[in-house]
Amino acid sequence: MGRLLLCAVLALGCRHHKLGDHTHPDLDADADADGGEAPDTASPVDTGPSVPLGDTGDTGNPGDTGDTGEDPLDEDGDGYTADVDCNDADAAVHPMADEICDAIDNNCDGIVDTDAVDRGTWFLDHDADGFGDLRFSVIECAAPTGYVADDSDCDDLDSSSHPGAVERCDEADNNCDGAVDEGVLVTWYEDVDGDGFGDDGSSAEACAAPPGFVFHSGDCDDTDPATQPGAIERCDGADNDCDGEIDAGAVDAITWYADGDGDGFGSRDLTVSACASPEGYVDSASDCNDSDAEVSPSAVEVCDGVDNDCDGSVDSAAIDADLYYRDLDDDGFGAGTGVAYCSPPTGFVSALSDCDDTDAEVNPAAEEVCDGVDNDCSGDVDLGALDALTWFPDTDGDGFGAGEAVMACEVPSGHVGNSDDCDDGSGVIFPGAEEVWYDGVDGDCAGGDDFDADGDGFGSEDYGGTDCEDADADVVPDADGQCPLGVSCQDILLRDRSEGDGTYTIDPDGVDAGLPAFDIECDMDGGGWMRLTDELLSEQDWVSFTHEGGPGTGAMGWLGSGGFVMEPAGSGCNTAAARATATLPFTFSEWYGSWSGTGQDMASHQDDNRSDLAWGEVTSDCSGHTKFGTDSYTEKHGGNWGGDWNAGGGVRTWTWSPVGVPDTSEIRWEVVDQGPDEDVVIVEIDIWVR
Repeated sequence: MGRLLLCAVLALGCRHHKLGDHTHPDLDADADADGGEAPDTASPVDTGPSVPLGDTGDTGNPGDTGDTGEDPLDEDGDGYTADVDCNDADAAVHPMADEICDAIDNNCDGIVDTDAVDRGTWFLDHDADGFGDLRFSVIECAAPTGYVADDSDCDDLDSSSHPGAVERCDEADNNCDGAVDEGVLVTWYEDVDGDGFGDDGSSAEACAAPPGFVFHSGDCDDTDPATQPGAIERCDGADNDCDGEIDAGAVDAITWYADGDGDGFGSRDLTVSACASPEGYVDSASDCNDSDAEVSPSAVEVCDGVDNDCDGSVDSAAIDADLYYRDLDDDGFGAGTGVAYCSPPTGFVSALSDCDDTDAEVNPAAEEVCDGVDNDCSGDVDLGALDALTWFPDTDGDGFGAGEAVMACEVPSGHVGNSDDCDDGSGVIFPGAEEVWYDGVDGDCAGGDDFDADGDGFGSEDYGGTDCEDADADVVPDADGQCPLGVSCQDILLRDRSEGDGTYTIDPDGVDAGLPAFDIECDMDGGGWMRLTDELLSEQDWVSFTHEGGPGTGAMGWLGSGGFVMEPAGSGCNTAAARATATLPFTFSEWYGSWSGTGQDMASHQDDNRSDLAWGEVTSDCSGHTKFGTDSYTEKHGGNWGGDWNAGGGVRTWTWSPVGVPDTSEIRWEVVDQGPDEDVVIVEIDIWVR
């Protein structure tokens, strides 16, 4: 039946796909209504009588000559008149148009779509799997029933064979890739001995097992049916179960015991079953400690707290047992006859030297004490007693000893209990005796320098040292050898170190702490005033010279140690100020004194009319000033001297009485110019501060 069906399909596929000429109804339907019945053929030209539009004289007979003579119309403008155009309302339809698949007679041949130029090719899909047979096709506008557009089916009689199908092991190309059974063949192994397991080295690929082949592999001896995977392993020198190991896990294997310490005796804790003894294993399981080769049934028992011979008893009959002695007083030392044990039984000890085994406080390890008993069993009573006292010879009998010590429970004759005497040959030299300083003798045994009475580490300067006040430990010399008595004259006075008016050394910032110490004249009777002079200010370099405003200065600085000059230089009246500032290493809040001013030469002529000018203030009214005070003053200290006060070598002196000022460490002089030669020389400075 299948063969007949295939032949029918093949016959259908081989016939011509274009429809042949055939008759069909006349498409012009006798448009002139003449009643003519002339037959119409498949020719695109109507052969029936032509009747002009509007002609009403046609009788309908073929020989009708009643034509009016009017030309046919072309309504759609496609070049074909209505007598040959089958749709004169559509310019795309006329006898010379291409037939296309649109259900319209485009070329007026009386047939719709059959000869369309855009028809498709369709392939027979006999097995209805969506894939067609390239050999059988038709050309139509739409796919006929049983046809598809695909032509890639390699077996159109089997719906499970087509591109993309799953390849099966059936000796057919199921997925139409040109290969048969690729990737699905089964590997079969030759089984010579017929035990159901084949030889890995002899295989074949097929869908079904070839004769003499099996699915399972792994037979390590395909000549012996008793040898295959899963067989029972036996001690026969062969790999019966094909696990890659010979005799491993054999049912008739012997149990062997691990001999970890190599002494020939094994332990039950670690065993293996094997046909022959593995390395490190023995057939005896009697070792009681398999980690110690000195412990085994053949070992000698010794005193070590171990059952060396594995007899179940520790240290029994050990060859190295010691003698122990009865210790009645339980002090760790025994007496009497000894008994052999590895370790002492209760009430026994190893030492045999107790001189009184009834008194636990008496034994060779006891401390000898002063009690009239031989506590340490040395044979001497109280000798070297722990609580013996230390005694020293007192040769001069002053109650203080020196020299080699003696230990005794009682004081020996001529000894005392201290060694504090620094001269045991003199009865007047001892601790607590009256010290006589600067005699070179340590009379009170206090130690130290006999020429440093205040103990400050510096000897008196009266005896070659550097300490200027050896009765006061707070007064010490500095690194330069100077010995300041305080930070100011008033400080010296308050510390009761004053010896009246005079010159003293002071160090305002502390000994060796910053600036070096220096000498200054002190008025102690008046309350600790310090004197500032030209010489001191110059020597200590405490004065700095600056210029405020203007293009620069003229002469500025010390004229030796007898005064200093200030010469402002401006571009006009009062445009510059020259300033000298004495910055002291200490502060003060009271002052008094005097100083004098003059000029450098006969041409000098300073003006002093503006006492209200502040520090550094310059004006253009040509009225300058010679200003003096501290940094806290805003006005000049003193009166006005008037214009040209130092002209022709004139000298003026400022003097003022003690007055309080805000704490300061600066003293200032300032000269504001009003023209050339405005220099001032400051001399005879005599200022007292505190």
